[in-house]
Amino acid sequence: MDPTTAALVGAAIGAGASIIAGTLGPWVKDAIERRARARSELRSLTRNEILSVIAALSALHGVRITRPRDEVYVEHHTAAAVAITRLVLVLPERDRSELQKMLGFALDTISSSESRPVMRVALQSAAWVLEEWFRGSLRGSAVGDAFARTLEAGGRDPA
Repeated sequence: MDPTTAALVGAAIGAGASIIAGTLGPWVKDAIERRARARSELRSLTRNEILSVIAALSALHGVRITRPRDEVYVEHHTAAAVAITRLVLVLPERDRSELQKMLGFALDTISSSESRPVMRVALQSAAWVLEEWFRGSLRGSAVGDAFARTLEAGGRDPA
């Protein structure tokens, strides 16, 4: 190939690459930004749902102590179950099952225990495990064991 033809082919390739980059670049950037926004929105939603679960379990704990097994208790128990369900619906699938089991056990413990300290420890343990999971320092597969260790430690960080 002579130098003139090579220069023309090189220029054509460069022009084509510029056109493709000019077209695909903004599209790729927009897709990346949309994914980042979606992750951020999901993280914010998850945080809000975790706070709702902790608030609902706390309210149930308070009602359970002062007015066990009346209409107010039933309303708070239902609110806690709904809050747990809302959280479970936004959880990543890999963590959903274990967190749902742990929260179900915490709800059952707060709802049925006759011991106020046990109810308090279950609430504190559930809150601690949810916080640690959300921060990323606890994997979903380890929440059940972490909850059990925290219960044994009296609701405190078992470390």
